[in-house]
Amino acid sequence: MIAGTRFSAFTFLLLLFLSAPVRAETTVRFATDPWPPFFLDNNHAEINQGAGITIVQEIFARIPGAKARFPEVPWSRALHEVEKGEKDGIALLLKTEDRERFLMFSDPVIEVPALFYSRTESYPEGIQWQEFADLKGKKIGVVRGYSYGSAFDNAVHSGELNIIEATSSELLMRMLVFGRVDLIPENVVVAASIVRSNGWQDKVKKHEPPLDLDVLYIAISRKSVATSLMPQINAAIKTLRENGRIKAIGNEIGVPSLP
Repeated sequence: MIAGTRFSAFTFLLLLFLSAPVRAETTVRFATDPWPPFFLDNNHAEINQGAGITIVQEIFARIPGAKARFPEVPWSRALHEVEKGEKDGIALLLKTEDRERFLMFSDPVIEVPALFYSRTESYPEGIQWQEFADLKGKKIGVVRGYSYGSAFDNAVHSGELNIIEATSSELLMRMLVFGRVDLIPENVVVAASIVRSNGWQDKVKKHEPPLDLDVLYIAISRKSVATSLMPQINAAIKTLRENGRIKAIGNEIGVPSLP
């Protein structure tokens, strides 16, 4: 009788355990192209270093049952894969009207100015510009598929600017240093990181006024089930902005204080 009671209790607990709902973990795969210091190339199939990794991981640490991964994908392919739903999203990118067709954007994560840069040897006195017409005739390098703000993007699409494309910010800065282009637009933190890591401080000049303010977001493919996480992503962004954590990470990589 006692043995039967023990067996019945064990059976009840086993059935209760087996009938309990199992909450599957959601893995969000962010197609990630090296973009120092936000995403650092470490010669692996996945990127796992950089300020952008830290920010996104801290956001996802506040979302129960979800984690972020960062498979390395060349930028020329990243947007395509996300549009097709082959990857779940992209972290820290600009919002554009075209991208909103297939991406759901979070609230803003971090803001960084963008400037034009020239080769010191070619333009020792710098370049004076106030409008894109001032840059007529200059060879301007861009990363294929990047957005540099709506005004610049529109000038490119209208044919107003002489554009030469590269596949990454690192390659683009190299093209500038070796005289293949006259100017490049770049996020000031990214430019500083690439220039510093290559010892090009005396070879590159930056120019005011700012081209744009890069407002960077987290974006999820509209074909991904991870769109259901967007309210939690936004709540985590709000917390990290209000408690100063995103600002602190930005300070570590030299993000300038904005008014």
